[in-house]
Amino acid sequence: MHFLLSYDTADRVCDIVKIIKQETAYHLWQKYSSVLSRQYWKKKNILVRWLFCL
Repeated sequence: MHFLLSYDTADRVCDIVKIIKQETAYHLWQKYSSVLSRQYWKKKNILVRWLFCL
């Protein structure tokens, strides 16, 4: 997956990636919590394992 982003140069890339990962994880857990909780034992850190951006 690739993203093309426009951002303020005062923002750090690592902070932008952190926000993207947090928001994506939150929305995935909202939509697929029953499936994800069986796989990840109710730990909501699925994106830490497979999402690398930039």
